[in-house]
Amino acid sequence: MSLATTLQKLGIKKTESEIYLHLVRRGSATGYQVSNELSLKRSTVYSALERLRSKGLARRVPQPGKQLYLPKDPRELVTETKTLADELDTILPKLLALSGTETKPNITYLEGEEAVSEAHKAFEHRARRDDTIVGFYAYEDHPSEELDDSVMQHLTYLKQKQVVWKWLSPDHVSNHQMGKRMEQQYNWEARFLPFDQYPSKISVDCLRNLTRIISRSKQQAILIENEDIANWVRYLFNMMWEQAKK
Repeated sequence: MSLATTLQKLGIKKTESEIYLHLVRRGSATGYQVSNELSLKRSTVYSALERLRSKGLARRVPQPGKQLYLPKDPRELVTETKTLADELDTILPKLLALSGTETKPNITYLEGEEAVSEAHKAFEHRARRDDTIVGFYAYEDHPSEELDDSVMQHLTYLKQKQVVWKWLSPDHVSNHQMGKRMEQQYNWEARFLPFDQYPSKISVDCLRNLTRIISRSKQQAILIENEDIANWVRYLFNMMWEQAKK
């Protein structure tokens, strides 16, 4: 995807995007220079520059005999866009409450060979830098020494986003071995619950308002998008985390 196309998704029109990118490449330019270098009509260029100014994407600096235009620092643009995304995420529950769609959880049922990988992708799409995933993980009768490719890709992706992963699992030798590996290679912190009380073969974890339930052996997964349910998982996790064995 081109830079101009990405900017257009932020509500910046095609000509404005081209001119903004040209200013970024140049550092600064007059309307006359932009017009000549991009082969655009001066009236078109000056109109677009003023729209960029009104959107805070460019500023005009008077110079002797000319007006110089400077672009907004791209890092500031990215930071402001991320901040806006966070603010929208914060008000989403209120908007859903107004529309009445928050009353029912959004539930997705997945089954088959791709169920687990699709459940992983749901977390990847939701995860943001420095997020925390908490959950309860399963015991497997015949654990594999090597993780499959989809799991490795999932863990690597979340590590790159610096997502922290805290998990509780049955106190079994196989889980201890896996836990040590995860702590060494990824941002994981593991604690363990007595195996005779918690021999679960189901994993349940949550990220933001999304709860994920996975049965690897049955190749099934359920995704539940609901803030109250995700918070309930966190409350339960936090109570048991303090009592769990490191």
